[in-house]
Parts: sequence; structure tokens; C-alpha cells
Amino acid sequence: LAALNTRVILITYDPDLDTYAETNLGALSGTDLVTIAKNNASPVNYVAVTENGAFNVFTAAAPTNFVDADLPQPISVANVKGYFAFAIADGRIFCSDLNSVAVNSLSFTTAPAPLLRGVSYRDQFFAFGADFCQVYADRGLSPFPLELQTTIPIGLAGTHAVAGWEPGFSGTLIFAMPVRNEGGKS
Repeated sequence: LAALNTRVILITYDPDLDTYAETNLGALSGTDLVTIAKNNASPVNYVAVTENGAFNVFTAAAPTNFVDADLPQPISVANVKGYFAFAIADGRIFCSDLNSVAVNSLSFTTAPAPLLRGVSYRDQFFAFGADFCQVYADRGLSPFPLELQTTIPIGLAGTHAVAGWEPGFSGTLIFAMPVRNEGGKS
């Protein structure tokens, strides 16, 4: 699945013909960059986050609004071992139930400052702010399944200034840090 020019596109590959095909699945509300994650359910659930909210995404139908009222407006979504982890700009991190799109209103924790992005890397969740990164691991806790492992005093330059978390990427997590002046301020 891909989000291209406000549309969700299913891209399929036919190895016998060595060809790709694209299927336009419908409009996705928003014009900025998006984040998309899938969980381990069968069938798989896909969720996209745009500047206009969270959306359920399907491989054979148009996207729909994410309907769980317990989830505030997220800025990103990632999959952490079957949980959808949503970063919220105000510093909260919400998790869905395991392999579900349901979100418990109490399934959250709060970072020390506003968040810019959350990504899953090597089965951990990295929550980035402008001057910190918190690393969480799945512990199966309730109602919030993740446990804080460490806080790194290095931040992220912007929401999409991180790479290496993508499936199939064999390198390390890389990201752009904010530029600091001599006084230590961004």
C-alpha cells in the first residue's frame, strides 16, 4: 500500500510477467506526508495518519475514518509487535489493543514534552521530541503495553526526518537532529 497525491494505491507485483500493477483504492484526506502501519491480525489491519486524522486503510476498498473516539488526533502511527502506537503532538503515546484497531482511553503514557514522531525499530518504539528520544519496549502491560527503557537527550528535526525503520531496511535507525546555535537553542 502507498499514499500518493491524496490517494491510497495498492501496488502488486506479478513475478511471472515481471510487471507491477497499481489499483487506486480511493481518496485519503490530507495533502502532507503520511505514516502508515499494519498490525499482525489476520486479516491484517492497516492504519494511516495524515494531518487530518487517522484512517482505516484496506487492500480492496476505500479508506474510512478511524472511528475509535478514545484516540485524539495523532501525528504518526507505527506497529510495535502487533500494537498500533500513535504519537500525539501534546506528548501522549496511545496504543491499540493487540492486533486490533480498538484503543482503550487509558492505554497511553506521556512523554516529557511535545512529540514530533514515533517509529518502530527492532521491536521497540522510539518517541521523538525536538530535544529527546524515548525508547519503549513491549512488556504486555495493561492498559498501556509498553514500558519506558531509556531517554536519549537527542531530538528530531521534523516529523519525517527519520529513516531506517522501514521493513526491509537493513541498516540502522538514522535521523536528522535539530540545528542548535551556540547557546544550545534550536
